[in-house]
Amino acid sequence: MDIPRRHVLGASAAGIAGALAIPAEAARTAPLTSALGRDATHYGVRPNATGDQTRTLQRAIDEAARANAPLALPPGVYRTGPLQLSKGSQLVGVRGATTLTFTGGASLLAAEGADHLGLSNLTFDGGGIPLPER
Repeated sequence: MDIPRRHVLGASAAGIAGALAIPAEAARTAPLTSALGRDATHYGVRPNATGDQTRTLQRAIDEAARANAPLALPPGVYRTGPLQLSKGSQLVGVRGATTLTFTGGASLLAAEGADHLGLSNLTFDGGGIPLPER
């Protein structure tokens, strides 16, 4: 089957014009959370919730680490107390859009004897709480 060059050129030009017509804003949108790892909202974690989410977030971290999968946090603010990271814990957010806000306790994140940890694209907010003396 022969395809005339004019059809190929016309289709190419239409494809280029269509690609250029995509709004710049759409190109900058955040990736799907499911593409980053296990979606934290499937565990009950809610972005921008007004209450403390320490328990729910800790359970999500533990389950994702057991599965050796990243825990993906969609854009938003997550209010939390101390979180314990275990071997293989991976927290992934959306750069500039995912914030863990500390609500109090010894520290926001702790890990003892844990290796292969990963934290990426997260903002940590100490909530104005002073660090302990030690």
